[in-house]
Amino acid sequence: MTMSRSMVAALLASTMLASPAIAANLCQKKSRAMFVRESCKRKEIAVDLATIGVQGAIRGSCPSGQVLQGVNDDGTVACVIALPDGAVTSAAIEDVTRTLSFPARALAFDPGNFGLEFDGIRWADLGVLAARLIIPRIADWDGVSDVRFRILFYPTTATPGTVQYFMRPRVYDPGDTFEDTTGVESETVAVGIADQYNELRITIPAARFGTKAWWYLVLQRSSADAGRYPDDLVITSIAIDYTGVR
Repeated sequence: MTMSRSMVAALLASTMLASPAIAANLCQKKSRAMFVRESCKRKEIAVDLATIGVQGAIRGSCPSGQVLQGVNDDGTVACVIALPDGAVTSAAIEDVTRTLSFPARALAFDPGNFGLEFDGIRWADLGVLAARLIIPRIADWDGVSDVRFRILFYPTTATPGTVQYFMRPRVYDPGDTFEDTTGVESETVAVGIADQYNELRITIPAARFGTKAWWYLVLQRSSADAGRYPDDLVITSIAIDYTGVR
């Protein structure tokens, strides 16, 4: 059985923090663990490199600032840049933007006021209509970064106009009673081509969510703009972008 470059790299892991000079022998202990050394220790056996698919001796060395990653099939070394201690922090790795998405039919809405389409829900130009997304507080949200909601939709006609939504972000703990809140408006998007996909964004400040256990998000279509698009929309999906931590 031959050993690929990646498998050899795993065997060489113990040398990755060593000096840039590359040892010349692959040594095997009685436990069958293998190590790269300039010379094998007593009771270790030097492995014939040809048996693992490496032709000839291990050749070359890593330039200054790089460390050994593995050995190519021809015996030459493969190197990667060595980062200094502290160059990559846990925060840099863990604090990343993550996304949750929900099909529009996952929203809570009155089926008598909304039409059902194969790819979403049909939403008329009525400001009183509301759909709700009710979810637990996002467990890995960092709690301090704003949360962005994206609404994927398309107009059902070519009538020109603008589309805007707003969201009321209510939050509750078990035992709380109903409490209304002010809405946060989305950006405005101009439409005029039937069945053309568009995206609206609503950014909710982190302070609006606090630390309560449940998010009760009420979504409504704005009807205040005189130049608004007057016909039905089809909402297909809702996405939530947030900064997550492990």
